[in-house]
Amino acid sequence: MNNDLKNILEKRSDNFETEKSDLIIEKKERKKSLDKDFQKERSADAGQKKIESEIIVSDGASKGVKTHLSQKSAEVEKIENILSEGLEDAYVNLSARKQLEFKKNGEETAAKIFFILKSTKVKVKKIIRLIKEWLKMIPGVNRFFLEQEAKIKADKIMEMK
Repeated sequence: MNNDLKNILEKRSDNFETEKSDLIIEKKERKKSLDKDFQKERSADAGQKKIESEIIVSDGASKGVKTHLSQKSAEVEKIENILSEGLEDAYVNLSARKQLEFKKNGEETAAKIFFILKSTKVKVKKIIRLIKEWLKMIPGVNRFFLEQEAKIKADKIMEMK
């Protein structure tokens, strides 16, 4: 009986060690993926700055393109500013990786909201849902706070339209 119990415990500990090593490998792979994403974002930001500078330098026919791009980015920036209002403390308390993810998702959310606002029929519920999903990234945030903040930010965004 004791030998059977020992065998079972040894098998479980072997399984535990295997699972532990699998989790470590998975964690390393995720870290590499995040590092790659971070590098891509850096290079994309550099590429975007280069494109913007080329548009500014060029003349004549491309002036209409320049103003269109700057208007679009200005509206997205306004949405980003509305989304970030009052979240400075929560952002500072996040780890560096979480800050990067939070910022990236915030920018994506702002872009999605921008396209929702440009559509003919604006659905406020979609905007609120997007904001709530983004705010859920903050660890330990209260559900009622999420709901309230999402509605306040959606109202401000709707005033912008």
